[in-house]
Amino acid sequence: MADSKKAARYLKLASLARSQHGLVTRQQVLGAGFSEATADRLTASGQWQRLERGVWRQTSSPVTWRQLVLAAVLAAGDGAVASHRTAARLWALDGWQGAAVPLELTVMVGSGFHRPGVVAYQSRRGGRARARLHAIPTTGLGRTVIDLAAVLTPRRLESALDCALRLQPWLHGVLERALRQAGNLRGSATLRALLQARREPTDSELEILVERELRAALLWDCAMHHLIRGPSGVVASVDFAWLRERVAVQCHGFKYHGQQPRWQLDQQQTRELLALGWVVVPITWKDITKAPGRTMSALKAVLNRRSTST
Repeated sequence: MADSKKAARYLKLASLARSQHGLVTRQQVLGAGFSEATADRLTASGQWQRLERGVWRQTSSPVTWRQLVLAAVLAAGDGAVASHRTAARLWALDGWQGAAVPLELTVMVGSGFHRPGVVAYQSRRGGRARARLHAIPTTGLGRTVIDLAAVLTPRRLESALDCALRLQPWLHGVLERALRQAGNLRGSATLRALLQARREPTDSELEILVERELRAALLWDCAMHHLIRGPSGVVASVDFAWLRERVAVQCHGFKYHGQQPRWQLDQQQTRELLALGWVVVPITWKDITKAPGRTMSALKAVLNRRSTST
């Protein structure tokens, strides 16, 4: 009877480990009714491997990057979370999926956590606005962006911010409020400027790239998601519009605009816009990724011609 109860406890602990990338902690071992000496025996037999103080890996589980992150978080104690560039990879922000990143955590002040190869940022409140990604306690998306502002170049921060706003469009206001409360954190001025430049979140990655090139080409005197009306009502919603020149840019991603019904509607809208005196400039993914300079030059030429003729 005692052996069957012990076996059941082992199975329960093994199940818990599987949900944690093959890891268990000292507290979990004791909570399952075993002693730390049991963990030592399993380690000596090769069934377990000690990764951190108070954290073991079942050797039957594969060694992965996420496992190493969770091991560090568990070893850092209560309130510890993956943060900064580690969190960016866990959130799969643009440019960070599978990227080689430093192992960065936010830990409670006074935790005493120090490990070679791990960057630990101290906070009196630990990782605020926590999320759990792939079973790993992680800073929330808003906090992740604020943390990234302190460690990234403006260009990389811009990409991370744009991706975060696509994932959670309501984040714009959340970040602005958080920055007002946070004061002058490192990188906060850059992040504030990027937020101010984003009058509203864009709908697609293609629009984000086009917006970035428009700003770089000094063509950002346009309206976004502008409704153009005719005698019978709304004719089209265009992605970018120069009202005085009556020039519109439509971002045409193949996944959406390449489908036959959507393509037919695009042609109909273009004809109706032409009848209203508008010039429509379509921009594709290839245009903006392979030849952004040429694309912006062509658009600028159209705007210049329209400006002199109006």
